[in-house]
Amino acid sequence: MTGVMLLVREKQDFVGMSKTNTLRDRLHMDDVNEVKSGVVWHISFDTKNQKEQERLFKKLMELHVFHNPHSQDAFLI
Repeated sequence: MTGVMLLVREKQDFVGMSKTNTLRDRLHMDDVNEVKSGVVWHISFDTKNQKEQERLFKKLMELHVFHNPHSQDAFLI
């Protein structure tokens, strides 16, 4: 099986901001500039045909099963 990996992050990443503040303010790690959180989805396909994988992936993205485009950003990694 082959597949793709999709990184999904909240547009307003409150978890990442909280971790950044903890590291900088409480632990005095001033060199930490930013922490971002997200979820990585690994989507596997039975087919090895690249065109078919692309078609399936586009279909999944149109369905918005893995992310809400209004509140989240998705990145193919």
